[in-house]
Amino acid sequence: VQYWRKILVRYVPNKDKMTILDCATGTGEVMASIMKKRSTHIESMVGIDLSKEMMSQGKKSKWYTQHSNITFKHASALEIPFNAKNFDVVSMAFGIRNVGDYQHCLNEIFRVTKPGGRALIMEFSLPSFFLLRWLYLGYFRWILPFIGGVFSGNATAYKYLNKTVETFPYGDAFLSEMKKAG
Repeated sequence: VQYWRKILVRYVPNKDKMTILDCATGTGEVMASIMKKRSTHIESMVGIDLSKEMMSQGKKSKWYTQHSNITFKHASALEIPFNAKNFDVVSMAFGIRNVGDYQHCLNEIFRVTKPGGRALIMEFSLPSFFLLRWLYLGYFRWILPFIGGVFSGNATAYKYLNKTVETFPYGDAFLSEMKKAG
């Protein structure tokens, strides 16, 4: 996951005085990755999430206490509580497949993104190569739920991951959904 966050950060522009919104921020790991590489370019960054507990953990992180221009806000990506055309960059990592209406979420992301801004959405997808796809699905369907169940006592939560990954649009299909939102 750290590798993919580094890839996402490459798409954050080197523009000065940027305002950034991270949806489904959790503990703020995406914000931390962005600050690590682009802190001198950021005027303000906000992370929104429905989990107050996860954001509370993020606020205890060393990277958070070192930057006064970062805030966490309890909010839904389906009802982003900011004015239209407010952010240079809006990111969302591994969260859009979990919202109730992802097309509405994309509309909200488009609404709060400045003209010429960037929406950076990172999500799981299925490999196209048959052998890799077979291994990936085997891992998600059987190995991950077993291991996750052993450690957490809740294998069902890990079965949910595979079901959402398999049914959520990805690649060109998701790009088409983003285009519908603008």
